[in-house]
Amino acid sequence: ARQVSTPPMQLCVANTHLYSNKDFPDVKLWQTFTLTQELEHFVFGRNLPLVLCGDFNSGPESCVYELLSSGGVRDGSSELANVQSDVDVLPALHDVTHRLQLSSAFSTATGGEPRYTNFTKGFVGTLDYCWFSNADILCAAVAAIPPEEVLTLGGEAMPNTQFSSDHIMMLTDLVLYDGYNPGPPAQPNPSPPSAPALLYASPSPGLRLHPHSQAHSQAAPLYVTSNVNSNPNPNPNPNPNPNPNPNPNGANWGGLRVRAPG
Repeated sequence: ARQVSTPPMQLCVANTHLYSNKDFPDVKLWQTFTLTQELEHFVFGRNLPLVLCGDFNSGPESCVYELLSSGGVRDGSSELANVQSDVDVLPALHDVTHRLQLSSAFSTATGGEPRYTNFTKGFVGTLDYCWFSNADILCAAVAAIPPEEVLTLGGEAMPNTQFSSDHIMMLTDLVLYDGYNPGPPAQPNPSPPSAPALLYASPSPGLRLHPHSQAHSQAAPLYVTSNVNSNPNPNPNPNPNPNPNPNPNGANWGGLRVRAPG
């Protein structure tokens, strides 16, 4: 029988689809708050890294995005002030918080969210995200969002004969680590020119993509913004002393590819 020296790394992957009605942002915020409370209980009790994907039916300017990205919601939100409802589903905003320490994969790798992840006749905008717990996961890369001329090859909007959903599939490479402090976040690399399928490399300090990470698509070209090698050692010395341990920082690394289909 094969001997395993260390237990396999485990993580929690959650997926959600929030209420779609744009007139009820309070409902979507309540759904998100409830979800984060359940996830806190689950992952903290088991010490698990977290990946949270889904169609959040909320743009980057929304309270849902603010809660997920910052852990709370500021008072005086104009989005919530315009809600007309006979039912108050939300607690006081100062109680709408979480401790999950989430980062958006696309924003981490490229410096901002894409212009759209949903492309229909009546709406074009960003609704879908892949979040990860930044205390124990690094974002290695994300796939670029296809430009409009590609999305409309099979029709004026999605879905069409080329794209079977009105949402675009999002792809990210994540790296799980244990015991390694990557230091302060670096500034994202400038996004390269748009292309049907690009691979944006995240500027996480000391992280380089393993060559197999480039095999994201067999049919489309890739763009990697940094040199690749398989050693995540952040040592800037170009000629480090020989070390039988490929990771002198003592970190345990594991690769994870996340596909969030539309």
